[in-house]
Amino acid sequence: MKKSILFLLIFVCIGVLPNLLRIHLPGELGDLQYMESIAYSALLMIFWLAVCKKLWVAMTTALAFISWWVVEVYLRLQFRTGVNASFVGMVRETNPSEILSFVTTYGVTLVLPWLLSVVVFAWLVVFSYKKKWEWSHRSRAWVLLGFSLLGGALYWTFAQQEPDDLAAAPDEFSVRPMSFWVEKWADIYPTNAIFALWKDREYRKLMYALKGRLNDHQFEIKKSASPDPDLVVLIIGESSRRDRWSLFGHSRLTTPNLEKRPNIYIFKDMVTVSTATRTSVPEMITQHPIQRPDGVISKAPEPSIVSVFKQAGYKTYWLSNQSSSGFYDSPIALYASEADQRYFPNPSSFASRGSLDEVLLPAFDNIIKQSGKRFLVIHTMGSHFNYAYRYPAAFERFKPALHPDRVFLATDPSQKKEANNAYDNSILYTDYFLDQVFQRMESLSGKAVALFLSDHGEDIFESGCVSTGVTRTSRYSYEVPAFMWVNSPYLRNSPDYIAWIKSLENRKLMTQDVYPMILKAAGIDVVGQEYPLFDNRVERMVYGQNRWVDFDKELEKDACVIGRR
Repeated sequence: MKKSILFLLIFVCIGVLPNLLRIHLPGELGDLQYMESIAYSALLMIFWLAVCKKLWVAMTTALAFISWWVVEVYLRLQFRTGVNASFVGMVRETNPSEILSFVTTYGVTLVLPWLLSVVVFAWLVVFSYKKKWEWSHRSRAWVLLGFSLLGGALYWTFAQQEPDDLAAAPDEFSVRPMSFWVEKWADIYPTNAIFALWKDREYRKLMYALKGRLNDHQFEIKKSASPDPDLVVLIIGESSRRDRWSLFGHSRLTTPNLEKRPNIYIFKDMVTVSTATRTSVPEMITQHPIQRPDGVISKAPEPSIVSVFKQAGYKTYWLSNQSSSGFYDSPIALYASEADQRYFPNPSSFASRGSLDEVLLPAFDNIIKQSGKRFLVIHTMGSHFNYAYRYPAAFERFKPALHPDRVFLATDPSQKKEANNAYDNSILYTDYFLDQVFQRMESLSGKAVALFLSDHGEDIFESGCVSTGVTRTSRYSYEVPAFMWVNSPYLRNSPDYIAWIKSLENRKLMTQDVYPMILKAAGIDVVGQEYPLFDNRVERMVYGQNRWVDFDKELEKDACVIGRR
């Protein structure tokens, strides 16, 4: 009897342990959510034992989720997140050679413990079968009845809190939200994997449907003999504000490598059209995105610059340290799907620690070794909140800074200094990452060009503004760093383009100008397309406070809230 109870406790603890490792947010709400996850997982395991009656049957059926138990624990320890749609998307986008590389790299820390856990659990199944332990006490009936009633009551309670329009998707890139009750289980092991698979499947279906609206479009392309580079790279940063780069005048030395690197041509006055990644990135890479920042749907959407380069004879790639699906990621992943090859190595989302941007470098190394003409987009995690997640300990130069193992609330002004220091550290790491990319490109014998810009900036408890914390309303959320870099062969052979790029240094630019800039860098012209960059732009229209406004006029009125009514 004592042994059977011990095995029962082991079974329950297996389900509870991953939830003990989840992020524990501060405050009463954080305590409640943490205790809920532990209680729900324990009750689920006990309920399943009651349903199966025989301990060996419960353990045998549990082998399905035990198979990813070690993965769940590893993700929660390493990345502060469990199995989610981002992880499923990463696995789905991974090819066999990358899986082999992963197993080789993480064999000791992940694969071997996984094999050991399956073997041990299989032994427990066999042992409990031989002992013929089963739950025959009348308490089993009470558990089945009590849990059924409790589950029904909780479902009804959560249903009463749901708004009437919950079932409606917010926009073109959204799937139908889950109910409040179901959402409770989406981050609790072992049910989280089920919902992760469901979410990933729903977003894939959505993207396939939207992609059908782009597939039939063909660009009429003209190519000139010059510059005609072999390698063209578009690097998209994340949440990086221009005034925090010493390359653009910040008092702290946050970009030491870039400042020493020759052949960089900076653009001193570029602003983003939107402070939301899911709408700002499409505005950079296509002339007619499916959905604009104000939610208006295009009647004639076009594919992105990826398809332009593909039709011009380039092999295309998309390397991203962000997710391949989700409410915030699908509007970008849709255009990433146009690439010949895609690489999404981050098992987490922006909300958790995730992998560092340098995880993209091995794939980049493989691409530049290949022959032929190549175009690739590198989408980084950059300086996305929480900033302490975006750089390794060796880059913690500005102190005191946020700690990656401690929860930081974006509305907590007591950590203003730590947040700003961590942000500058993330810029320092971005400087390192970009320098690594350019080092590799400089070694090429053929012509190579790269353009970097950020999707938007960030407000971090702005001095002189009534700020509620980390937000995106002031000028600093719109003013982004941007520059062009070329290698030596490109510099020697493309003097006319270099002269043109230099002429843009002090121009009032927008992130939408990246599209014609990168095409011109490759000597590609799309017939029928017109660009404000080549005309005398009268105004820079950005989306702020739910309306379109002229950025420069708004800057004169109120730099703290662009678009304030």
